[in-house]
Amino acid sequence: MNEIFEDPIIVEVGEILPKIVDYLQDREIDGYNDTHFLRLKQSIQERGVSEPIILARLGNDKFELIAGRRRIRTIKEINASQKKKILTLPVRILKEDVSYYDRYLIAYESNKLVKSLSDQAQIESISYMISSIIYPDVFEKYIVDKKKINRVLDILKKDVTDMLLYEKCQQQNKEYAGPLLPSETVEQKLSRLTKLKETINEVANRLKVEPDKLISLINLQQLNEYQKRLLSENIFSTDELKKVSVKRFRKELFDISNVLQKGLLKKQENYDMVVEILRSYNKKLSDFYNIKNIETFSDENAKEWNSKFAEELKNGKLGIAYMIKDKIFEAIEAHKRQKEQSPKVVARQQIKAFLKRANEEQLKRVLELIAEVEDDNE
Repeated sequence: MNEIFEDPIIVEVGEILPKIVDYLQDREIDGYNDTHFLRLKQSIQERGVSEPIILARLGNDKFELIAGRRRIRTIKEINASQKKKILTLPVRILKEDVSYYDRYLIAYESNKLVKSLSDQAQIESISYMISSIIYPDVFEKYIVDKKKINRVLDILKKDVTDMLLYEKCQQQNKEYAGPLLPSETVEQKLSRLTKLKETINEVANRLKVEPDKLISLINLQQLNEYQKRLLSENIFSTDELKKVSVKRFRKELFDISNVLQKGLLKKQENYDMVVEILRSYNKKLSDFYNIKNIETFSDENAKEWNSKFAEELKNGKLGIAYMIKDKIFEAIEAHKRQKEQSPKVVARQQIKAFLKRANEEQLKRVLELIAEVEDDNE
């Protein structure tokens, strides 16, 4: 393994952190408040960082973060809140000829050491590995843009579905009739699906997991950028997010995501966006931000808020996010109650209970009644 790394180094935290770019962001899926993270934070507070983070060179004096997201997060939190700062950090840098595939294999193997991570968090790096092989040119072009790389991962998920359809067609001696990309022939699509199957088998063998397990995880893992932001701020757990229909609550989820991103109110446009979001819920900024002049924006005010009231700003944006979340789950519960009280549901429950205790004569009378009602419908 050492032949893929440059010589280990110790760097100054203040010097390296601004140069680190995180494309993968798989840790965002599970957030940072689990027991393992809290133990790590306590250990680093007491003894500093012993395990090196792993970086890959990007050029322009920038580095991609491959492994060590929790260590980086811990250092930032400690240095922002504690008098005793973490000043240095051990680093291993991958050599420039290491492929994307091997980068994300290292990221996956690093994830495996954290037993508390969900399958969704662990599969993120695997999806990057496979995509870098199946769509190499597009992957390299879009890896720097989270929105666009998520589109590549969406294509991977669709191709996995089409691959299963193609296999089923082969088993039944039928022609494949799945969707094609623009300007793509059937032969090109089938060639890509065949390569995808081979790559999944190769990756599964290397990771010592069943290919079917890998396919299942890829189909489950697709969270978009704003969903990951909701998880990273611990507004929602993964289970809670599964209960929320993205289609039904699209506005509310986007509102929460935008508030988390813009809620520090540093710019006029951010301020206006948060004000507009709150107006749609009949709320105002002073309901959440405990700052005297919060209802009036100016560059001077914004500078003062962020220099003197950083904690109040953070609590304010989180308060808005939780308010919107509460409204989502209130709507879900109201819909559930309404559904439970619908005539069809009530009738189904009463009939089910009746069938358990009814005798033969009673059942005959029910059948007669059903026949009578059906005659009326005719």
